[in-house]
Amino acid sequence: MISQAHITKSSPAGSFICGACLVFMFLGAWTCDGAILLLTQVPKDYLALRLLSVLAYVIAFVLLFSMRKRFIDATQYSSCEAVSPNLSTSRSNALGLNSYGQRFFARFLAVGAVLLLLGCALLLGLQPNAHNALPLTFLCIFLIKAVGPALSITLLLLFAHAPQRNAIKATALAYTVAFLGECLLGIVFETLNINLGLVLVLGAFLQCGGCILAARSLHCIAPHAAAKAPDAASSSFASALSPLAQNVFSFDNSRGSIIKALVFVGTTALMLGFMKSGASSGNAVSLTAAIIVLIVVSAMVFCLEHLDIRALFASAIICLSAAVLLEPVIGLIGPHIATTLADTATILFEIFIWVIAIALVHAAQNGAFRAASVRLATVIGHTTGALLAVGAGALSLMYADATQTASFLLLFIYIILLIVISRNPASPNASSIASPTASTDDASTSAATPDAAPSAPATSPSHDLSYWTTPCETLARAHALTPRETEVLIQLAQGRDLAFMESKFVISRNTIKMHVRNVYAKLGVHSKQEVIDLVDQTRTRS
Repeated sequence: MISQAHITKSSPAGSFICGACLVFMFLGAWTCDGAILLLTQVPKDYLALRLLSVLAYVIAFVLLFSMRKRFIDATQYSSCEAVSPNLSTSRSNALGLNSYGQRFFARFLAVGAVLLLLGCALLLGLQPNAHNALPLTFLCIFLIKAVGPALSITLLLLFAHAPQRNAIKATALAYTVAFLGECLLGIVFETLNINLGLVLVLGAFLQCGGCILAARSLHCIAPHAAAKAPDAASSSFASALSPLAQNVFSFDNSRGSIIKALVFVGTTALMLGFMKSGASSGNAVSLTAAIIVLIVVSAMVFCLEHLDIRALFASAIICLSAAVLLEPVIGLIGPHIATTLADTATILFEIFIWVIAIALVHAAQNGAFRAASVRLATVIGHTTGALLAVGAGALSLMYADATQTASFLLLFIYIILLIVISRNPASPNASSIASPTASTDDASTSAATPDAAPSAPATSPSHDLSYWTTPCETLARAHALTPRETEVLIQLAQGRDLAFMESKFVISRNTIKMHVRNVYAKLGVHSKQEVIDLVDQTRTRS
């Protein structure tokens, strides 16, 4: 039994329980998929399964979109001044869910598990090779895939609640264990010639085990648990992600930033869908790649305080580029080296996508709807990649190098996307936030911070800027403020009001209020004067 202490934010056990759920979910889903293909012989390999999975996620997305305001308290939509900046009051619990939302997701998991078992029972009772049974076969497959949205969305909420560095470590370790488990189970099933019905049942029970563990974890999080306020021991997702991800999610929750993030996730998933369905002979990664990644990730998880996601992302890009661009040269060294590199990149990209999804949900006010959005973008990307792989395979009958050409094209488009998205002038670094004209408001800032005024030199605008930005950046690093929140902190420290910041940043008043509320919560203050005092104390200590 999982105790309340195991799921609290201060304990790393909650993150690794979520990791166990992740292993059960993916290992069970992949086992079921392999058994379904052999039992039913559905056309177009994994494409039919992916399309039915997209349908399940679309239904879940529509359901959560229609109910998105019922999961969180009405106080989330009130003004910044009317709501206490304490996250435990502005969010009903650490998942951003009220008691109704928690009950809903517990039932969501239960319904998904029941539909999974029902689909497996019907599928095993069918004559799958009969032509007139094909529509019913697709219905059974859809029922089996229906558990995916419930389990994955709930897991994202649980990961977003967990300590950030532990969530990243658990994600990396769980993914590598799941891929290795898929390889080992495939070898065992093939060697022992296990009945396909038993394989399907095993996959179903693995996913049901993930649902039970996730529901128990959800239940153990008290409605009034401490919210996701960062502490000094936990590094922020923004600092743990690659520079690209930091630019994509400036964590200002603006619509443009979220759309960019979802496009990036979908495009990365598209590339993975193509690689797994088209560039390799099978859906599973190679055992060699799984072992290599497991060794490297395990060493990083247990030997380093913070898992370096930047290094994993860079390694994925290097492995993928080498597998696609240098395949003729690498093939002279060993026939399977290029495949191993591509499979290694697949695992690393899958880890990166899930970490980004956690970061998006962590920064959201309504985590349930954000989780549904990012999972839908992921499965659509996987399915689109599979469609492109099928198209390239069909085209290769007329043009022998069609698949390789498509690989070159996808890699080129992906690199261009990285360059375009990484250029985000709307989210400058905190060190270059303030305007040189700030010195024109010295009188108002002096009135707002009387203790600081005598120390601020008025002869150099650049010195005036550092007078404010230096202590604010120190606080931002200590309390894991996002770039936009750091900008807001600098303005608050100078006594700026909401109207000034609305004009300066060219964003809506409600967005400014949300950032102010987040700054108050992360710094543990309740008013602008407390912010000014805290900045002044930080400046004095420095």
